[in-house]
Amino acid sequence: RQFDAVILATGYRPCIHDFLKDVPAVHDDDGTPLFSGGEVPIAGLYFCGFYVAPTGILREIALEARRISEIIAQNSVR
Repeated sequence: RQFDAVILATGYRPCIHDFLKDVPAVHDDDGTPLFSGGEVPIAGLYFCGFYVAPTGILREIALEARRISEIIAQNSVR
């Protein structure tokens, strides 16, 4: 099937290594993303909410979500 987007809400234990087995460069041994708030080494793949900021995780999630949406918008114009 063709999809414009897939959004996966993983919860507290993301375990992304279960479905990104061939891409160890984006997660640690526990399956937690190594990146948050921007594009990762795989074009079109983004993680949000995995950086715990001293100013609060909910605030950081809001900032990351905006940043990701801006990246997606810029890429869709090209």
